[in-house]
Amino acid sequence: MRQGWLRMHNIKLSIIVPIFNTPEMMLIECLESLSSSKHAMLEFLLIDDGSEEFIDRICKKFILMDKRFK
Repeated sequence: MRQGWLRMHNIKLSIIVPIFNTPEMMLIECLESLSSSKHAMLEFLLIDDGSEEFIDRICKKFILMDKRFK
């Protein structure tokens, strides 16, 4: 019911994911969990403030795979 209401009103729910030197496997598990959601009206904002380079690569991978990641 609620999901239909969100679509009808074109409302998007933004989920902010703060990232700062998060352990690699923990970050991957988190992003995989988010991407498994079937709700189209979600967006995931990945906020990173100067983490290690591998974190940037992981985030870019998810951004390319799923348009809800930003």
